[in-house]
Amino acid sequence: YSTKHNPVNNPKRTWQEALTLPGATQMYYVKQLMDTKTTLDRIPAPDMLDQSITFGAEYMVAMKDAKGNYALVYMPVGKKTNLKTAFFKTKNISVDWYNPRLGTYQGKKFIAKSDNIEVTPPTTGMGQDWVLILEAVSN
Repeated sequence: YSTKHNPVNNPKRTWQEALTLPGATQMYYVKQLMDTKTTLDRIPAPDMLDQSITFGAEYMVAMKDAKGNYALVYMPVGKKTNLKTAFFKTKNISVDWYNPRLGTYQGKKFIAKSDNIEVTPPTTGMGQDWVLILEAVSN
């Protein structure tokens, strides 16, 4: 809300103050990451995920490009998980972690592609969200 007007829904702060909150900064960092990938061929990829978690604090979201060149998986809670990666067409994939709290990359490595992979973020637990970046590596 603006101090020039009466608040409608009991806001705790003005919109200008809200721009400096941690969540606003984190959205900026996530947008920076999203801007590094192609946009017109992005598709949701729920088939990559363990479907036993369908809501709540541990609910993960995945997307990939239609050509199988990359995938991004947002993990709101840092914990070990299994992902289905059979859609990649190359023999190897790169695995990198993006910290949306700081806007930094951490831990890029290369692995042989398999139909399923198990990944563990650099830090684990509540409040330790990560974006996993998977990319096809040219053979």
